[in-house]
Amino acid sequence: MVNGTLRASQTDSVARGIVDPRQLRCWFDRGVHIYLHPWLHAKLIAAELGDERFATVIGSANVSQHSEHSLEEAAVVLHQPEVYQQAHQQIEDWIADAHPLTRVWLDRAEQRFRPQTPRKRPPPEPRPVTLSNERLMISYTYPDEHHDDPVVDAVAAELGNATDPPERWRWPEDPTVDLQIGDTLVLIPLRDDEEDWESIAQHRRTEPPARVLALVSSRGHTTVLYRFAEDRKPTTVARLRKTLPDGQFGLDRVSTSREVNNEILDLFPLKDPTLLGTGSR
Repeated sequence: MVNGTLRASQTDSVARGIVDPRQLRCWFDRGVHIYLHPWLHAKLIAAELGDERFATVIGSANVSQHSEHSLEEAAVVLHQPEVYQQAHQQIEDWIADAHPLTRVWLDRAEQRFRPQTPRKRPPPEPRPVTLSNERLMISYTYPDEHHDDPVVDAVAAELGNATDPPERWRWPEDPTVDLQIGDTLVLIPLRDDEEDWESIAQHRRTEPPARVLALVSSRGHTTVLYRFAEDRKPTTVARLRKTLPDGQFGLDRVSTSREVNNEILDLFPLKDPTLLGTGSR
């Protein structure tokens, strides 16, 4: 028993894409008795499964190929025999005001049917990234730092969305590394694991500075989830060396000197100078 109105108005459930006649045809071809009720804004299914087993489905008016597993379309499934009997009796009572679905109706409905289109939403604004000058670490990264891991994927999904996911970086195999959430991270990209960071070309660009969002331990490794400060420009290895004490990177060591950290952050100018002073603390 479904809403099967065919009217040239906003209440036309088929033309609006709420009821998909292609799915109804699938049920019809399987021998399901379908009745169309003009005032029923829902669907009611009473099914006898055999071996004294029953199923009653009470759901929204929507009918599509997703009705079997979408909570937006099928909300309640009950198996008690007494509920089935009540639903079956209710359908019998409604049949007086309903019409059996026919192939002629299906043919007409498929001509009127217009699938619903997803609502277009503007892309989310980039999340502002606040960089800390209290703790900063410089390290290196390889081209492929993304390793499939459901635990990491779940945390990343909570921190971002499909259009703005956090970046990933595999934690160095060094137990003395003391990285924390909120730290500022500067990564130098290497071409492969054969390249020596000590002899890296001076003109090589670093990544923009980033903020650490989460540390996720799984499968014997720790993955760092972070987000770039997209409002900052990258710098070069040569400029970075000149700023560091003795020109040494001190890779994988957290600097707690605000003076040094501020000098490092000054190497990454804002893309929009009018935003000066809004991106770090």
